[in-house]
Amino acid sequence: VFTLRNSLLFAIIAFITQGSFNYTDTLLPIFTVQKLGWTNLAYSQFYATATLVGGVSGMLIGGILIDKFGKIFMLNIYFFLLIVLTAGLAFLHAYWINTWFISSFMIIYQVLYVFATIGVFATAMQCCWKKISATQFTLYMTISNIGRIVGAKLIGPMTSSFNWEYTFLSFSIFIAVAWILIRFMHISHQVKRVAELEGRDATKEFTAI
Repeated sequence: VFTLRNSLLFAIIAFITQGSFNYTDTLLPIFTVQKLGWTNLAYSQFYATATLVGGVSGMLIGGILIDKFGKIFMLNIYFFLLIVLTAGLAFLHAYWINTWFISSFMIIYQVLYVFATIGVFATAMQCCWKKISATQFTLYMTISNIGRIVGAKLIGPMTSSFNWEYTFLSFSIFIAVAWILIRFMHISHQVKRVAELEGRDATKEFTAI
């Protein structure tokens, strides 16, 4: 089942999105402390607030939106908003000196990050075949974690090769790639193929009996 077209597409999307998220998570404290002159304590306080808002928002309405409007539809919206948000941060560098601007970015980013992650994990579960769901879901999570490692590893080369604007804009490019790929995913086809596999497996078991 993992070799199905939609399964492979999703694995790539999970790798890119989770790598991109950890890229920004790793970049933000470096940016705020080294570039903007924030203290570690100030960053920790703002980050904790942003994380709390994102977590509570995801818990209250993240799953509801996914269930009501569909996973792929909402992921398309989340990815688009993340691209616009981060590109806006990169281009509006004149406002970086304002604490409210950066803290607002952090809060909105965390909300979208949590919502998108809920959508990604929900899609992962729907792509799984019930017979091997634990193994398949674990494989998706492993690929996601490898993506997070790669995302963090990119910080050094990116910050040494580009200015802060392009370093942040890179996140928008990464998510744009995932956004393009997700438009080729057809969850209904995946569910149908998985159902066919389950039917064949049930037939084999019945024949064996």
